[in-house]
Amino acid sequence: MKKFMTLWGILIFMISSCNLGGNSVPAIVTSPAINTPVIFTPMVTSTAAITPKSLIFPVVFPLPILSKQQIQEVAGCKIQELASKRYPENITTANLLDSFSPTSGCDWAVLSYGYAVRNEANSPSQPGLEAFKKAVLSNYGFALASLVFNNYFGSASLVQNPQFANQEITKVEINYTWSGLGNPSPIKHFLLIDQANGKPIISSSTDSIDSSISLDKNLVQDFAQ
Repeated sequence: MKKFMTLWGILIFMISSCNLGGNSVPAIVTSPAINTPVIFTPMVTSTAAITPKSLIFPVVFPLPILSKQQIQEVAGCKIQELASKRYPENITTANLLDSFSPTSGCDWAVLSYGYAVRNEANSPSQPGLEAFKKAVLSNYGFALASLVFNNYFGSASLVQNPQFANQEITKVEINYTWSGLGNPSPIKHFLLIDQANGKPIISSSTDSIDSSISLDKNLVQDFAQ
């Protein structure tokens, strides 16, 4: 994870600079969204007791496309509002489960948020992490709900690596587009990492990239993890 974050830090730095001035296969890095359908039937228990043994993570790649109903469930779950009502500030972490018994994915997402806002550590608490897993097992769309994502991203291995991840990455293409208030807008940049399984060569759509920047191939290969 540290290597992965280091790599993204390098890439973000390079993009920021732009704003300022046999078994190998290519990998196109664009978005974490996965669209290939597969059969996956999550189950939710109706008890408030957190039972880690009932959770089967990581699930097999790929996940199915979120259904309209799943998307609506996540969009309609008022996580912060419900957490304020069910778990007011005077309720301690140890008493959250006794305050409200979750039965749905939304309930578990709300509970995970309740744990997160009371957690002062650098990593999620174990009860919070299990509530998060329950929410995702019910509807994996909750992993992308902002209040859940912000507190639990990277904290659990939810999906197995795809089969093609066992092969070396030979090329990475990154297309960066941003538009909004202020100038310049829109902003578009293209970044290419070639020979990624040997001595990576970096090129860009801008001349602002420092040609002396070097990249460890192992950091690039971490894209497959």
